Order: sequence, then C-alpha cells, then structure tokens
Amino acid sequence: MTSVSTAIGAIPLVLATGAGAESRFTIGVVIISGVVLATVLTLFVVPLTYSLLAGFTSPSNRIDRKIEVLKNDMAN
Repeated sequence: MTSVSTAIGAIPLVLATGAGAESRFTIGVVIISGVVLATVLTLFVVPLTYSLLAGFTSPSNRIDRKIEVLKNDMAN
C-alpha cells in the first residue's frame, strides 16, 4: 500500500505544467519507476531467487543429527 500511494502521489509531478515542468516530470518518472521496480523486485525476484537457491543448502540442524547418530552408534 505504501508503494502504491507513493507512486500515485508522484503522478502530479508527471502531469505538471508551467515553469519547471520539465524537471518535475523527470523527478516524477524517476520516483514512479523506482517504486514500481523496487516493488517488483521485492515481491517476485527476491522470493524466486531464494527458492531457487534454497535447494543447494543443507538444514541448519544437520550437524546435530550427525552427532546424535554417532552417539547412538557408539552406545550400541
């Protein structure tokens, strides 16, 4: 919601006329495109990258399980 309201809030900068309208237009385009790009990256690219890379990792308790197996083997 925050990113949507920020992008909508920059629309008047893009639509401005009069003195300084060109610089306001540029700033508005930068704000809108930056917010949209950051939102897309945050919502889609980062989770996708994480899910692709998660298959190459091992569980955090892997060492604990190995120690338990060794303890059980030594007890038998």
